[in-house]
Amino acid sequence: MLATQLRYADAVDLLLSHHSVKVIQCNTLGESAFSIAVLHGSVKIVERLLNVQNIDLNNQSLDGIAPISIALTCRQNYVFQLLLSDERTNVNICDHHGQNPLHLATEIGDYGAIQMLVRNRRVDVNCFNHRQETPLLLAVKGHGRFLPFHKRLLIIEALLLSPCLNLNYQDENGRTAIWYAVSNSDIKLVELLLQQTNLDLNCADKLGHTPLAKAAANGLLRLDQSPLPTAGAS
Repeated sequence: MLATQLRYADAVDLLLSHHSVKVIQCNTLGESAFSIAVLHGSVKIVERLLNVQNIDLNNQSLDGIAPISIALTCRQNYVFQLLLSDERTNVNICDHHGQNPLHLATEIGDYGAIQMLVRNRRVDVNCFNHRQETPLLLAVKGHGRFLPFHKRLLIIEALLLSPCLNLNYQDENGRTAIWYAVSNSDIKLVELLLQQTNLDLNCADKLGHTPLAKAAANGLLRLDQSPLPTAGAS
């Protein structure tokens, strides 16, 4: 494990050649040799360990972080692609907050990673975290790390490319993506969501407020122009 942390690729090869070495053993933080290699961006060691038959690609540390999430948050793009393409990787593995890699990519604003995840057939684009938020809800609510609105809009557009995306999932308050877009007075985002099919404009939150009612309360409705069509409007 120390050889992995110090990026001693040759030493790792020597250790792996010994039949008694335990590649799945973890330190007191719950970190395996593989997760440490990912954390330090030791590409040669990661590639070498990927060829070990009984390697655990989904080992989570005590704080619930798996190697694919480490690669993502540390911007280890090549390692992230290796793990995403490996069938042994659980691409929907969640941390202690219930967030999967797509949640994390949305939060840090990694547009390229989001595109790769959305295109991967194994990724659940509608996975809930512990606040019942899907990645789309996270993006619409603006939980990105100080992301400017134009970048957040690009991220939402990338998420919308998934044919499996459900626009009408409700969070713990019963609110949907269109509800939050209206609540935040994000007219461009409202217009983008209205272009999507299967959008439920009449889904009320736990207080009984619909997106249309919220738009009226926010002053987004005018007599001559309404950003939200009324129920039954064509």
